[in-house]
Amino acid sequence: MVGERIKKLRDKIGMSQTDLAAKIGESKQTVYKYETGKITNIPSDKIELIADVLGCNPGYLMGWEPLENKTNDDERNKEFIELFENADPYTQELVLNSLKATQHKS
Repeated sequence: MVGERIKKLRDKIGMSQTDLAAKIGESKQTVYKYETGKITNIPSDKIELIADVLGCNPGYLMGWEPLENKTNDDERNKEFIELFENADPYTQELVLNSLKATQHKS
């Protein structure tokens, strides 16, 4: 059920119904109705927004695809940025040059 997946992911990341509602432009009551199955015909644009906010693919929420959680990528990106910011200027330049070189090969 779509609502169960929404609730599970929302709880997993520690987000309240109020916070999710604000991020998707709906009321807390609407999010509650999504999660409890009182509203089952959730518009596709809302499914996409919810998936984006919860860090998953829309197909997972619909039950069509396995969970491909984006939060791992987000965490990896945050880690990369933190490491880069804490590196000395020489190392930063090496990393930038390496990344630029890989972009030109594509």
